[in-house]
Amino acid sequence: MGGRYRRRRVRGSPILGLVGRTVALVGVRRIGPGDESEVLALMRALWGHTTLEDDVEPVEVWVWADDDGSLTGFASASLRAWAEGCESRPAPFLEGWFVAEHHRGRGIGAALVGAVEDWARSLGHTDLGSDTWLDNDLGRRAHAALGFEEVERVIRYRKPLA
Repeated sequence: MGGRYRRRRVRGSPILGLVGRTVALVGVRRIGPGDESEVLALMRALWGHTTLEDDVEPVEVWVWADDDGSLTGFASASLRAWAEGCESRPAPFLEGWFVAEHHRGRGIGAALVGAVEDWARSLGHTDLGSDTWLDNDLGRRAHAALGFEEVERVIRYRKPLA
């Protein structure tokens, strides 16, 4: 590629620019017009089938845009009435985050979660809740790597009422 790199911030999101060349928009930003289909594909890769309206709480969504404009990761968060282990009420909650497999290990997930943390701090919160399935070893390791502390293990039950 050539050229020297420098870090700059545009509207609060980190981007990587080449000195004396066109700036490549690489980094975290809020979901925007036209992003829905790519974000839904990432969400389906994480959760199976989903829509942007599946969540009860209003959800904030951030995406990672690569230099070619493609979206390779997302993070979504909401304000829940409460979250296990959190002191904040309502509690900011990381509903999900995902980075396409061939883009992992580059810090994209950490940057996405960092954007969620910044959002929660901007609202005056002091902690962030999240969860993962008990058998999701990758998710548990990723949470730990980003400083999350395990606070509870739960098995949920359901009884149909006839």
